This record gives sequence, C-alpha cells and structure tokens, in this order.
Amino acid sequence: MRTRAQIHLRRGRRTLQVMRRLRAIDRSADSAPRLELMPLLDVVFLLLTFFAFAMLLMVQATVIDVRLPVVDRSGASSQPQDPRVISLAADGTLALDAEAISIDELLAELQSSGGDRDQRPVLLEVDAQADSGEMIRLVQRLRSAGISDFGVLGLPEAEGL
Repeated sequence: MRTRAQIHLRRGRRTLQVMRRLRAIDRSADSAPRLELMPLLDVVFLLLTFFAFAMLLMVQATVIDVRLPVVDRSGASSQPQDPRVISLAADGTLALDAEAISIDELLAELQSSGGDRDQRPVLLEVDAQADSGEMIRLVQRLRSAGISDFGVLGLPEAEGL
C-alpha cells in the first residue's frame, strides 16, 4: 500500500510532465501576438460608406432655374441697375415705372424698347389683394408679345401681409 505522500508525489510528477509538454508545444508555436488588420479595415470601410450615404441623404438639393447676370472682372454687373417695373394694383389697373398705362400701351412700349433684346430687366409687381387671374392674363399677354424673361417681386413672409 502506498502512502498519501507517495500518491501526491506521483500526481505532482504527472502534473509537472503535462505542464512541460504544454510549454514545449507553446514554445514551438509562434508566441508573438498577431494583429489582424482585415477585420479592422472591414469596419473602417463600413463606417466610411455609412457616413458617405448619410451625408448624401442629408443634403436636399432643390434646383431653381435662375439666370444670373454676367459679372465682368471689375465687379460691376453687365445688367443695367434700373429695371422696368410693371405694377398690377388690387383694382386691376396697370402701371409701367409708376405711370398708369393700359395693357395695349404697355405691350407696345415694351416691344418698342426691344422686349427681351433690351438689357433692362422686366419685373412684375403685383398687389397681394389683386386677382390672380389678372396676373395670369398679364403674364400670358407678355409672353405672347415676346417678353418671356421677367421676374416677380414680393416681400419675404415675415414682412408680408
């Protein structure tokens, strides 16, 4: 019969032998830690594409057809500063540059000054209380007379009615 000390000694030797074998296996393998870059690159590119698409969705591009005046190198606009202003009052009366005028006289005046060929811009100033049908008829008459390049004046919403 074996004593307890002999049994523990024998188990200790086995444990020591197993630990030596494990150390030998561990030493034979490359014990230097490796840094795997592929998962890191995958995550970086995933984040890059996410933020790129998020930026595209954040920008709302609203396109408005605006013809800007040509500016020469001195900074002065090539467009004259005094526009032709057509006013439509609430009662339907017309005025060109603050002078009362009929629709036929207005068209004749604008055509004689060159219409679209004249470099002075044409602006429509319509009273907020004016009939929208009157404004549409005025625009149709201007276009039929060959005047299709004009703007509409208005106040910003905070300053309006």
